[in-house]
Amino acid sequence: MKKLFRMTLAALLLFTAAGCQSDEDPCTPFLDPTYGNMAGTWRLSAWNGVEQGDSPYMYIIFDRKEQAFSMYQNHDSGKSRYITGSFELVRDKNEHFVIKGIYDHASGFWSHDYFITAMTASQMTWIATDNPSDVSVYTRCDAVPEEIINGTRAL
Repeated sequence: MKKLFRMTLAALLLFTAAGCQSDEDPCTPFLDPTYGNMAGTWRLSAWNGVEQGDSPYMYIIFDRKEQAFSMYQNHDSGKSRYITGSFELVRDKNEHFVIKGIYDHASGFWSHDYFITAMTASQMTWIATDNPSDVSVYTRCDAVPEEIINGTRAL
């Protein structure tokens, strides 16, 4: 009986280790999008399947305690813009994680609410709840580049 148990345990360990060898790294643990897991600086790295380089750019910083965000972006303007606001994480009726936000200025709510999917410590995917073809991939980064913060980056 002990021999059968050991063989079963060894086979289980072998299959588990073999399962972690693919290029997609299925062993990367997915995280729940909580305020703590969202906290920090993120860069928009892909939008609707198109990799995003240095221009246009979008950086967003989430503050978990204040449930606030600060954003540096030039997606909708020829100039760099600094935008602030607050955000909320909720679960919808199907238990999907949803992020929604409101700007501090007169523009009001974000254009979309987003499902947050496939979140890891270094990357997360947002899908617009009302437009599944609107997909944004964010990659965690150390900080917003200084030349963007102080406005000296040439656009």
